[in-house]
Amino acid sequence: MVTNRPDDPGTPLHTKTCQRCGGEVDEKQVYRCPWCFKEFCYACRFPRGSADFCSRACSEAMFHGGDDEESPEDDKDIG
Repeated sequence: MVTNRPDDPGTPLHTKTCQRCGGEVDEKQVYRCPWCFKEFCYACRFPRGSADFCSRACSEAMFHGGDDEESPEDDKDIG
């Protein structure tokens, strides 16, 4: 049985708020973005590979984020 929060009798104890749409979701159905760590619901998820992200931007940043190689301009000797 789910009990209500003492401060808000209309809200069940075991819910969380989706940080994308603002909806109330059962805490067992909340996802966490592996890139920005926002919590979001099933309706707001953006699946990519084997992970669920909160947005396309986070999935792009995770897989195509920064270029770790140095550019040729970085090799110039400033003397």
